[in-house]
Amino acid sequence: MKNCVFLLLLMISTTIFSQESEKESGWYLVKAKDATSKYLDITDDYSIEDNLITIKHVESIQLIASETRPFKQIQLNFTEEGKQIWEEQTDKFSGEKVCFIFENQVVAIVTITVKISSGSVSFSSENPKINTEELYNKLKPIVENQK
Repeated sequence: MKNCVFLLLLMISTTIFSQESEKESGWYLVKAKDATSKYLDITDDYSIEDNLITIKHVESIQLIASETRPFKQIQLNFTEEGKQIWEEQTDKFSGEKVCFIFENQVVAIVTITVKISSGSVSFSSENPKINTEELYNKLKPIVENQK
């Protein structure tokens, strides 16, 4: 009986933990655990906070060559509803750091400097385990299947 109760508690706690740790692909507010830190990158210690917008609000995706950087970037173009959400969230969290999560991994961390009303966002992977072009190839069918 004790073994059954222990097993049941283990299953419940594992389920609760996995539900808490699973993040839907999208942009999230991120905070440095060291409150005095001005900078934050993917190797730092941080906590993931509120969701700003999910991949469900993306209408199209492109792989673009940056004119100012020597690497390719992924550009996400939001639906009309997503455009409004992104504009509101970037206005609300201007000056804050946000991260893009895919398959429960942080891909990039950026600082929102201004309200973004263009309806799109571009980024490249900062995660050494995730190649930008491979990420694009995984995201593209997800976005296309949402139409």
